[in-house]
Amino acid sequence: MTNAKPDKPTPDFPLFAHTRGYWAKNIDGKQKGFWKWDDPEGALATYLCIHLSAAFRVFAFQRLRSAANKNTRNRSKKRDDF
Repeated sequence: MTNAKPDKPTPDFPLFAHTRGYWAKNIDGKQKGFWKWDDPEGALATYLCIHLSAAFRVFAFQRLRSAANKNTRNRSKKRDDF
């Protein structure tokens, strides 16, 4: 393995070249490694897959919580009608 870190493939590439030979990103204050230097496209695909799945989980949870709150409000309205 060479000691020279590679440059980013594009200026807007979200990952950085870690000294241990993989592409990484700081997420929530911790460094996460994604792929070896020789495949930046694979690293980007892995990062996006993880990043998007986490974003979807947050979105799904918010939708579920909103639906549950709406259901609870509807139940309390029905009780008040009696």
